[in-house]
Amino acid sequence: MYDVVRQKLSGEVCDKTSIEFSDGGDIAITFETAASGAAEATRLALERFTRLMLSAGLVLEPYAIRTYPSGNEVGPSLVGTSEIAEILDVTKARVSQLIRSDTFPAPVARLAMGPVYLDSAVRSYVRRARRPSRPRRQPLLP
Repeated sequence: MYDVVRQKLSGEVCDKTSIEFSDGGDIAITFETAASGAAEATRLALERFTRLMLSAGLVLEPYAIRTYPSGNEVGPSLVGTSEIAEILDVTKARVSQLIRSDTFPAPVARLAMGPVYLDSAVRSYVRRARRPSRPRRQPLLP
């Protein structure tokens, strides 16, 4: 699988873009761009990353973005079972049931405290999983 990703991404590299692959499976994609600040540089990098993934036919999510020259890192928002329970307004026991389903997003890490998920993936799951509520029947008036 890793070699397929390497081949697809390597074929999509353009000028001012570099891709590095670590032995551990991490992929570092560097874009050079002129921006007025870190926020704009981050937005432009995410747009270019999305275009790169689409053109390569891949579905990958960035888990860290560094902007230079400031070197500020913008990390994703992560959640565990407690935060997921709050988002869904359910118990942690119910979250444990949900995360075992095939449709729940995969964790990005497993720590001693439990699995860790991307907040954006969990919220996307919620939007897909929540069905519109049925309208309540109005009582018949005599």
